Amino acid sequence: MSQEQNHKNNIDALIALVGLESHPLEALKKIALCNQAELVQEAQRQGVAPWVYHKLSEMGSDAPLSVSLRSALKSSLLYTYATNESNLRILEEIEDILGRNSIDVGLLKGISLIISLYSDPSLRPTGDLDLFVSAADVFRARDILVSKGADPGVPPLSPLHEMSHAHVRSITFKGRLVELHQRFYDVGNKFNLTVGIEDSFEEFEFRGKKHLKLNDTLLAYHLITHLAYNIKMGGCRLGWFVDIALLFSRHGSHADLLYNKVVGLNSAANDSINNVLSMSSELMTNHAANSLTANCGIKQTPLPPNLLAEPKNISGGHKFLVVKHILGHPGFKNKFTLLFREFFPTREYMEFFHPQYRGRSLFGAYFKRLFNVLK
Repeated sequence: MSQEQNHKNNIDALIALVGLESHPLEALKKIALCNQAELVQEAQRQGVAPWVYHKLSEMGSDAPLSVSLRSALKSSLLYTYATNESNLRILEEIEDILGRNSIDVGLLKGISLIISLYSDPSLRPTGDLDLFVSAADVFRARDILVSKGADPGVPPLSPLHEMSHAHVRSITFKGRLVELHQRFYDVGNKFNLTVGIEDSFEEFEFRGKKHLKLNDTLLAYHLITHLAYNIKMGGCRLGWFVDIALLFSRHGSHADLLYNKVVGLNSAANDSINNVLSMSSELMTNHAANSLTANCGIKQTPLPPNLLAEPKNISGGHKFLVVKHILGHPGFKNKFTLLFREFFPTREYMEFFHPQYRGRSLFGAYFKRLFNVLK
């Protein structure tokens, strides 16, 4: 069997397993076509291994599955539980530090989803901590965390880059990468919205502690457009489709009302929204999927396995999108500065990656960078 066919079998089995209206017998038939060790690896790469274990557990212990498959998936769930509990402790410490400095922190992406969307934090892996801080406070928030021991990480290409990007330079706090977002996307990205923490985030409680999360309309918009952006970049994960399916399924037969609010935010994003939702609806509950089809014209499109393959050229797609966003940035001077610094970053940036040139001429370092950027 070819590698491509193996990948297709694994993805087909995972899609059959993770859907909210999945049929156990159909899923088990598809599992039988897979190498179970490879299936587990694919589930981990797609960010759904804990969720798959959860869905298999719903089938009961009588389902004809190997002990090794159950054991490997359970290990993924336990690892996810431990990692997420650590992330939550770090999050609470960051919220406490910044809260004492009158800085509100909104939760984005995975760290928000594990405590506001999934029934248990162990069911979805998280990596970086993505947090939203108002543009007026984001640099102060970064500096406060650095003063508390965070590693400031990689310098930006230029000060203007840091001001224009979705988040300021990433920092590492207590061993975890933290991205402090000041907007959804880089300036110039058509998916960007002008949102403030005061009117976009709502308070919710988890384990007796209050946090801020995006309201469902903005959460849906952010999840969908983030997935659409990564599709353009050349790579995405099945777990991101599950996130969207869970969110719309929570609205059940009123999923169409959520959709109408989402598409009303930014007409430039509507084609991308429709495309992502047409593929995500396969994983939703019947009530939600039927609501989108009947009332919004969202026709269900099967998720193509090749879309979930290991990306081959993300760097090439990224370079193209970076230039596109720079050209969408307001002001000729800003465009010129951003493009110039893509090729010739600040000394701070160059000396970070080429410490051998510290205090010397950077000609050699710039030559190497120019060659790598253009190739």
